[in-house]
Amino acid sequence: MANRQVTISGKTFEVPQPYSAGHIITEGEASQLNQVYAENIRNNQAAAIKDLVDKGTYDQEQAQLLINKYVDEYEMGVRRAGGPRAPADPVAREALRLALDKLSAKLRSEGKKPSDYKNLKDVAAQLVERNPAFTERARENIAQRDAMALDLEAVTQALEEKEADEQAEAAE
Repeated sequence: MANRQVTISGKTFEVPQPYSAGHIITEGEASQLNQVYAENIRNNQAAAIKDLVDKGTYDQEQAQLLINKYVDEYEMGVRRAGGPRAPADPVAREALRLALDKLSAKLRSEGKKPSDYKNLKDVAAQLVERNPAFTERARENIAQRDAMALDLEAVTQALEEKEADEQAEAAE
């Protein structure tokens, strides 16, 4: 069974991925998948429907045909239009940022503009997948940020204690 890393409160954990193609699902799993499917359709088409309503061109039958067409082409779990979103996992997000920075610097060094490349995030994601050094560096960066936050908390607490002591002395 494959695992996936998730980050909770800045700490990384391995979580099993129990589902694979061909997996026979329970009634509860089917219900959950159907709910996610319907929510994805709704979320992915909300802007198009809102646009029709806002323009005053909304027609229920035409809108249903639009939804039906989208449903016919929709593949759950496959990203389309707009490219990949930033990962929710802080380590994955940081790894992607590092790869994007590296690619952008390379393009600039060649006299090119990164903004001219629409698929830069896709290329960066592939770079992260192929080169684990980005993920390792991302973990280090996250750990360093966490340590700095803890240091900041300690300094803040020490300052508050010192101020309280000075106020107590002044009151005496």
